[in-house]
Amino acid sequence: MKRIKFAIIVILISIVALGIRVMLFNYISHDMQNFVLVWINQLENNGGIRALGLEIGNYNIIYMTLLALLTYIPLPKMILVKMISVIFDFVIALAGAIIITDVIKNKTKKQEIFLISYGILLLIPSLILNSAMWGQCDSIYVAFIILSIMFLIKNQYIKSIIMLGIAFAFKLQTVFIFPLYGLIYLGKKKFPFYYFFIIPIVNFASWLPAMLNGRSITSCLNVYLGQTETINNLITRNFVNIYNFILGENTVFIRNTGNIGYIGIILLAIIFLGISILVIIKKTNIEGELLFLIGIWGVVISTFLLPSMHERYLIIADVLSIIYIIIYKKNALIALGINVISIYLYYIFLTGWKIPVIPPAIMAILFLVIVIYLTSYVLYKIIQTNKESEMKLS
Repeated sequence: MKRIKFAIIVILISIVALGIRVMLFNYISHDMQNFVLVWINQLENNGGIRALGLEIGNYNIIYMTLLALLTYIPLPKMILVKMISVIFDFVIALAGAIIITDVIKNKTKKQEIFLISYGILLLIPSLILNSAMWGQCDSIYVAFIILSIMFLIKNQYIKSIIMLGIAFAFKLQTVFIFPLYGLIYLGKKKFPFYYFFIIPIVNFASWLPAMLNGRSITSCLNVYLGQTETINNLITRNFVNIYNFILGENTVFIRNTGNIGYIGIILLAIIFLGISILVIIKKTNIEGELLFLIGIWGVVISTFLLPSMHERYLIIADVLSIIYIIIYKKNALIALGINVISIYLYYIFLTGWKIPVIPPAIMAILFLVIVIYLTSYVLYKIIQTNKESEMKLS
């Protein structure tokens, strides 16, 4: 395919994807009306960038800095907020398509693979709804995670960890992908441990605009600490997971009962510890299919077991599972199941928390099946990878 034709098709795909999103721009979500637009007005009324010294909003400093910059642009603020997230939708699609073409390594059909991947990734429902309709910023941190994985596959570890640090600076939910990096280190120690210190350094650097305007380090840190608290004493907030079974609830809003949330935290710690010990003993080389599987699994099992989960927290798995099935053409039902759960939860929230046609308990069962399958498959692939390595050595 000639470069001009390739470029034209990329542009056409982009125009269609952007057009779909623009049609949703007029929707004003609860979060947009009661939080984001309020924050922008407060920032604008207090001097834009200078207002970062005040405790405005409960999103991370780096995102509030973006909002402060928007106050200087004489355009409708809701459109500007959504456009920022939409731009990162395209970053996700570009980085994801690069990953797919690099891993597949089909030189004769490289451009076709890129175009198909780029188009599919731009049409992931949760991405479209999150950025263009809801006006949320999850596509930003997910974009940096995908960029991090892109550099990880290329063995460019410093760049990878820097991207991971930027993702973490935007959203605490980046921790769901941390097991992948931890297990890669524990298996073959492909990079020095001190690389992980890049993450807090990047995070601290993201606070500088606020600190230079008078905000304290403690105040910046409290933004993160505040995100770990259970909102309104809910153990699930528009989500389905293990607590539907523990408390026997058929709802997406489950109230916290005592210290019940520690059950999931302890289970998650035990599972991660067990997998880590196995990887250390076997010195597993986590690459190829196993790399993507652990990335997806880490997000899925964390959100299934941890308390205080929200409807948007599966978005990393939404994207990674689609990248995975395009590359390896297997486990399509798992990727479909993950994305169906996300769409289901988005639907409930964006339609005003109406009673869903499908009971939440059914979706919780689907989620449980996905968790059990992925955990079993990850264990199988770790063991299989080690056997293949031993056969090569012998």
